[in-house]
Amino acid sequence: MDQKMMRLCIRVIQPEEIKKITERNQTTRLDEYLKSLSKEEITKIMADQSAVFDIIQRLQSLLDTEYSAVYGGFYNGELISYVALTEIIDSTEGKKTNTAEIHVEVLPEYHGQGFGFEMLSRVIEMVFSETVYPFLNYTVIPSNVVSIALVEKLGGVLQEPKSYAEEMLLRTYHLNRK
Repeated sequence: MDQKMMRLCIRVIQPEEIKKITERNQTTRLDEYLKSLSKEEITKIMADQSAVFDIIQRLQSLLDTEYSAVYGGFYNGELISYVALTEIIDSTEGKKTNTAEIHVEVLPEYHGQGFGFEMLSRVIEMVFSETVYPFLNYTVIPSNVVSIALVEKLGGVLQEPKSYAEEMLLRTYHLNRK
């Protein structure tokens, strides 16, 4: 990796250490996106109630889940970003699926400086070297164009949505093992 890619010290951290970043970064992204939808789009989304329920359940489980691992990115000794890895559990059987969801957060004052790319690329490399996951899921709301560009730069492959509701509310990418 080039020198610019090695600006962060990355280590496993405890989930409670990420509170500062999450509180400052998660403010109202989903609310803002939902407000941007037209009444017709919302009506079409709500028509597929089972899909909406599945999406809400999925989002809630990601918020409530105990992370399998959390990697912190330290710049000049300060925690400025993290990548959380959550093993996906089959909700019908309660069993592990051999699949994981990966999520990145970077403090706003460090956005646009390549820290998200550095965190994700290095952590993905570590996860694939230490686990048997065939791919990682990366889920993003459609209006988060920066995050979409990031996952596409990392080789993420957009998955076919299962419903109109999912198409409007979430984009899921697979980051495949190389």
